[in-house]
Amino acid sequence: MRRAGLLLAALLLTGCTTALPGTARPGPLPTPTPTFDLATTEKRVRAARLPDADMLGEGWQPEEVPFEGGGGYAIVPCPVPLSTEGAQSTAWTLHRWTRAEGTLAQHIVPYRRPGAGVETIEDARATLKCGTFRFAELTYTVLDEVKLPSLGADAQFAVCYDRDPWIMCTLLLVRADLLVSLTLYTTSEEKGATELERLGRVAAPLLEP
Repeated sequence: MRRAGLLLAALLLTGCTTALPGTARPGPLPTPTPTFDLATTEKRVRAARLPDADMLGEGWQPEEVPFEGGGGYAIVPCPVPLSTEGAQSTAWTLHRWTRAEGTLAQHIVPYRRPGAGVETIEDARATLKCGTFRFAELTYTVLDEVKLPSLGADAQFAVCYDRDPWIMCTLLLVRADLLVSLTLYTTSEEKGATELERLGRVAAPLLEP
């Protein structure tokens, strides 16, 4: 009896369990999956629109289009849809501006599945290998990825295409599964890169959750 008592004390002091063999320890509680809140998402979508004050100051005139949401939006022109297209919320919106040098479209696209926003950026970067292709009855040629400094998003990607007679440049920014696509029709890659960097510095802070 005395030996058994000493053995039990030693087990307790060393932190060993006295559970019976075959008895499972309770595991950690599962981390709850974030739920998609449509009201909060719609508020973030509205807040992410580029401010008129910034746009008018650079000569951009708003040209609102009578459309919000709907089916999936093609984040980049490519014959094969991105794998995350089905995770888009129908709460996405489109805004457009024009000026003498070209046009600008801003798509604001929320994702229902956590992590889908960053995955979209990775998928979009993979389309650099698309080369020359037909999309929506138009011919595009991928020119190159546009290397911009970090603009403060979770992930970003920029690319230019030859879409005769325009050069089309697109910047993607994502923060907490809210993605903004800025697509600029301009006359050169250099002008596109300069303008996308300027617009990206305005757009990125607006994605704060």
